Amino acid sequence: MRASWFVVIGFVAGVAISCGPQVPAKPPCGADNCAGCCSDTGDCLAGSAVFECGAGGATCQVCAANQVCNAGACANFEGGDYDASFPDAPDASVNRDAGTFNPTDAGMSGNDGGAGDAGPQNVSYSAQIQPIWDAKCDACHSWNYDNLINNNGRVVPGMPNSSTMYTRTLSADMPRGGSAPLTATQQTLLRDWILNGAPRN
Repeated sequence: MRASWFVVIGFVAGVAISCGPQVPAKPPCGADNCAGCCSDTGDCLAGSAVFECGAGGATCQVCAANQVCNAGACANFEGGDYDASFPDAPDASVNRDAGTFNPTDAGMSGNDGGAGDAGPQNVSYSAQIQPIWDAKCDACHSWNYDNLINNNGRVVPGMPNSSTMYTRTLSADMPRGGSAPLTATQQTLLRDWILNGAPRN
């Protein structure tokens, strides 16, 4: 008798659930429903920022350093306001940016008489890098280690010149909001941390 009650209750519950309000499935992002670009999670994005550049429902592209997103296409920076594709105010839903790469010392310079760089120093993420983010970047960006590493080119371990977080710090206009730019020492710490593989130490 108990078993039949469970069957009846299960049947009634199933009918009630199936008759309830249905949430329509979100259509896949594409040319028919997205004027911007489609993220890897299927969301339609504006397609006008350097970390999500594209148009016509195509897959979002990440522009390279020294490029801007112009009308949904990555284009080389040719002067003027290179950061035109980045919003002037922080946007909690899009905490990303990129821009021009103007290194003062990328580890290679003309004839340096054999002096060269001594190589990257050991850098602690928790003791040296995170305090830089906290002081200089957190006002506009909600970064932590997990969303920096291998995420849209923000930090590419071993490759500072391919890491937007490093190349953007070389620009005099970052950080925004009146805070002083990173010092040469802070830039070197960031570069060396990335060269060492961006360890979580």
